[in-house]
Amino acid sequence: MTKRNQEPTTAAHSQEVPTPSDHQREQTSKTPHMDSAALFNGANRVFIHHRGEAYQLRETRQGKLILTK
Repeated sequence: MTKRNQEPTTAAHSQEVPTPSDHQREQTSKTPHMDSAALFNGANRVFIHHRGEAYQLRETRQGKLILTK
């Protein structure tokens, strides 16, 4: 039987989360943020017009969002 590369299991399953780079933080700070409640304004769907096309964004009963063309 041949031995395979055996690394400690802790190294293979590291739970470390990479920290965002300065560039990523800068991009996030420039990105507009909007609360979904403000977007939906009491409804469960909104229509978004993008480049001449209409899209529907709706909230499911489970609270998830679905975007369809």
